[in-house]
Amino acid sequence: MTIGVLALQGDFSLHLKVLSKLKVSGILVKKTTDFDLINGLIIPGGESTVMSLLIDKFNLYKKIKDFAIENCVYGTCAGAILVSSECDDKKINTLDLIKIKSLRNFYGRQINSFSKKISINFLKNKINASFIRAPKLKSLSKKIRF
Repeated sequence: MTIGVLALQGDFSLHLKVLSKLKVSGILVKKTTDFDLINGLIIPGGESTVMSLLIDKFNLYKKIKDFAIENCVYGTCAGAILVSSECDDKKINTLDLIKIKSLRNFYGRQINSFSKKISINFLKNKINASFIRAPKLKSLSKKIRF
């Protein structure tokens, strides 16, 4: 099994590293022919507006939608916005893969992201945690539960 990571914009390299740690074969997906080599697709976090424009620019919109008919597509953060059926930002051309509405920048803009040392009950030392802006997802179907 080979999982593709959409590599147009965003933190696609981190997804490849995690796949490697899990001993799962992963490749970067940049063009339509790359879909012939994969069994699943991850759309990473990044800038959803830019990713939407690049998906259109590289003619990947239809390819991703067709791929998703028989294969799994997973979206994180900006990727979740892209796989949604609706977005509150009309500049984003969603893929309409899951009946959710994404509310972009719901928890603030990029400037609102921050890092902080935090304590966790079961750990001795504080850890550095990153708190990033993220979308809020709203179900548009009674079949989808969060």
